[in-house]
Amino acid sequence: MIRRILIINFHSGKNAGDLALLLCTIKTLKKVFENAEIRVSANWIDEPYYESYGIEVLPSLRSILRMETSASTVLQILKFYHLYLKAFLVSLSKKNRQHVNGKDLDRLIQAFHESDLIVAVSGNQVYSSGKYGWPLPVTLAPLNFANLFKKPLVVFPQSIGPLKRRWERWMVKKAYAHAKVVFVRDDKSLSLLRELGLPSEKFTYAPDPAFGLEPAGRIEAHEFLIRAGMRDHKRKIGLTLIPRMGRALNQENLTTYYEALERALLEFGQNNDVQIVLFSQVRGPVPLEDDRIPTKELYDSLKSKGLDVILFDEEVSPMMLKACYGQMDLFIASRLHSGIFAIGAGTPTLFLGYLTKTQGITTRLGLSNYFLDINEISQSKLMERINYLNDHSADVVAEIQQALQKTKSELEIIETYLKEMRWN
Repeated sequence: MIRRILIINFHSGKNAGDLALLLCTIKTLKKVFENAEIRVSANWIDEPYYESYGIEVLPSLRSILRMETSASTVLQILKFYHLYLKAFLVSLSKKNRQHVNGKDLDRLIQAFHESDLIVAVSGNQVYSSGKYGWPLPVTLAPLNFANLFKKPLVVFPQSIGPLKRRWERWMVKKAYAHAKVVFVRDDKSLSLLRELGLPSEKFTYAPDPAFGLEPAGRIEAHEFLIRAGMRDHKRKIGLTLIPRMGRALNQENLTTYYEALERALLEFGQNNDVQIVLFSQVRGPVPLEDDRIPTKELYDSLKSKGLDVILFDEEVSPMMLKACYGQMDLFIASRLHSGIFAIGAGTPTLFLGYLTKTQGITTRLGLSNYFLDINEISQSKLMERINYLNDHSADVVAEIQQALQKTKSELEIIETYLKEMRWN
């Protein structure tokens, strides 16, 4: 019987997409295991969201390592393997209660020991990054901990990759091999797992859980936007941006992306009676991840050039963001989950992708015509897609609804699996 569940690999509630995935994961688990106690291991444990949603939070290994500090990568790697060795030694102990000389690590190991099921939250945490492939080993460590402590592991829908290094591919295969099932949310990830040689019975497709997120009320969302300066009589283009993100992205391509997007919005805004509404989907937890920085810069620039533009900077729930996106006539989504929210609210949407996850999901939906790779973006490409969405919005909405109808029916695959699985 499943009495205690530990959710691993949650990043931050300041990312509305991450928070939506966590809430949808908890909702699914509670439907199946009604009386189970659910705890969450998070990278950022001091955020207010946990208490407001009644979530018990524990530090993750990344949190324990204090990876957002200025400590060198080499020192972080050495500390990581030191902590991993301690956890391994504890797993060999018959009582599994050996003190490991670290309060936070004690709490995390105890949570693994006490849990009857480990669930990796949905997302795209598993991909090559950093100078040395760091911090991929830290991301995969909780999956390996589940095996160390002989706990069943279920991986909720992931996008996996890209993986640039041979050792990364080996490490990913090894981590997922211990799972009862790995759900992936796009065909690129399915292909990658086949390439890695993971047994086919170990993985299957399931949609991103955020497709099942229920929006907040339309009236309340409308009132939020009116207070921010929205004008009902104008067509509205909603927009999310991504920040620089350091080494994770090609900085020259990002500069081109910012410039092309601004020029396209200027051209469209000068030729049409529209209002541009800028949203910050991710508000941290560190400056490199904070959408508000480039969003404010774009707002100031467009405003100075005479465009009708507003900055929606309210800190609201993912459900409210989805409802607000539903108030838009068009949407340009640089954040994947802002696009998922927008199409789920019935808004014609152009997805701008910076990792393979966005292309994979739009292709799976049959909406690849509404995707542009940020690394290959240009003003002309943007204008072509924006004009098409604007001129054929009714047709695009019908196409989106058809795609979502199938996707929402497929969401039940995870719940069905959990109900049918023999856990003892």
